[in-house]
Amino acid sequence: MAGRLTKVKKSAPATYEVALGQFVIWKKAQGISEQTMNDYREHVNRFFRRYPEVGKPRDAEGFEKSAYDYLGADGIKPATYNNRLVYLSTFFNWCTKE
Repeated sequence: MAGRLTKVKKSAPATYEVALGQFVIWKKAQGISEQTMNDYREHVNRFFRRYPEVGKPRDAEGFEKSAYDYLGADGIKPATYNNRLVYLSTFFNWCTKE
């Protein structure tokens, strides 16, 4: 006899901090190091501290501009650019999937 199917509704986290906490738990389950978890926290928090308006209403153009500005800010070296890109893109890709 077949059981009932129940759909589980996912609700979006109220703040980026909640989403980041869930993301870090997800990454921890994958076995990442404590240093990598700290790096994710640092880069995501730094992005939102620098661009607090991004977390407000959905504004794709403003978000994109802020992301490009953050990635290329301060005349950074290519390795720093790549690190920022990996940490932010991994977090935001996870957010869109979840």
